[in-house]
Amino acid sequence: MSSGDDLGARSSAPSLPVSSTSSASILFLPGGIGGVGGGGGDQLSSVPCLQRKRVLAFFNHFVSRTAAAISDLSAQCERRMDLAERRIDALERSLALLEAQVRSATEEAEGGVPAATASRSAGAAGASSDS
Repeated sequence: MSSGDDLGARSSAPSLPVSSTSSASILFLPGGIGGVGGGGGDQLSSVPCLQRKRVLAFFNHFVSRTAAAISDLSAQCERRMDLAERRIDALERSLALLEAQVRSATEEAEGGVPAATASRSAGAAGASSDS
């Protein structure tokens, strides 16, 4: 028994014509593609129709798996965005501290009193004059 006979015995689906013009097998679709290829529309009538319940089951499976994948992707993106937001917040806090340090250092270098120290001194002077 040849390998082609063995395949035909195991498969219950009707086989479509295959060209043996090259070393690779070429499948001719019913009606051809754009007028190219063998076979006419009459071969289409010999193909049994698909089982509706089976097609619906495959379609429902595809839709549910796709929805689950999109949901997982959405959750992963949301986690990554939250992490990025936390990092940006930490960077903004660090930047604010560095800006304050630079401002303080430049005021000290110019010979002035740092703004934070000046406001504390003014607050203390105002409190002592009120008493």
